[in-house]
Amino acid sequence: MKATIPLIAVLSGGNLKDFYDDLIKVRSDREISNDDINVFIESNSLELTIAEQVQILNEGGDVEQLLMSIRADINLLGTDIPNGIPNQNTIDEAAQAEIRKFKNWFDTSAELYLNDAETKVYFLTNPLGNSVSEYLKASELLILAGLVASNLEVRTAEQFNTDIQSGWSKVNF
Repeated sequence: MKATIPLIAVLSGGNLKDFYDDLIKVRSDREISNDDINVFIESNSLELTIAEQVQILNEGGDVEQLLMSIRADINLLGTDIPNGIPNQNTIDEAAQAEIRKFKNWFDTSAELYLNDAETKVYFLTNPLGNSVSEYLKASELLILAGLVASNLEVRTAEQFNTDIQSGWSKVNF
């Protein structure tokens, strides 16, 4: 997982100073660097809650390489992929650019589930591949959260793994 936080937010008086101090205390497995604009925290063991990710986003930062999940109404599948989301475009029969719908967005390795009532979909935020570099970023999840018509909920991967144990069926590609 990699968190990018504006340096000004973690310096004395910054809005994320205490949060940052708690993240880096007594953890030898966390790589911390900066470029005089942003602080970068990288660690395989670092987990952030949704609220913590929102704090980072509110300060102009971002979170990458953290697997999350999305639960939404099934009508999400017929919705256009919004601007700012990877793999938004495809081409039509005339080789013209065309905006992809969610139903055609997922890689064949994606974990997509349909609830038994066939009213909701649930998927992990690695719809385009299993490499951590291909996970959706927190800023991209924020874009998706703006799709209010689909009652979209951003959830943790742990919640996903617990929830799909009953009442959900995997969609096979």
